Amino acid sequence: MGYTPAVRSFECNSRTRRRRWARLQLLAEYPHCRWCGVRLDEQTATIDHRTAKAKGGLDRMENYVLSCKPCNNAKGNMSPAEFHRKLASGAIRILDSRGQQEPSGRAKS
Repeated sequence: MGYTPAVRSFECNSRTRRRRWARLQLLAEYPHCRWCGVRLDEQTATIDHRTAKAKGGLDRMENYVLSCKPCNNAKGNMSPAEFHRKLASGAIRILDSRGQQEPSGRAKS
């Protein structure tokens, strides 16, 4: 009935551990950004959802992909096909950490 901080804290910690485990598993399989191909490590890799949670995607391993932070931010809640289409058309530019576009259109990590 009432609010129980310990349970809420445990749920957050459990999700954090699950996502960290997923990131490590994905890094071991293929340590590159799913969208631009840049090489990632434990510090630069972020978990992205293939199907955005806002569009019904689940917070499950099958829906996780590795992404660099610039791509993850740029993709937002777009579908993979929509994101690739916008990247190819130049409607979206991926910027490096200094806010500059890379000549190849890919961000450095």
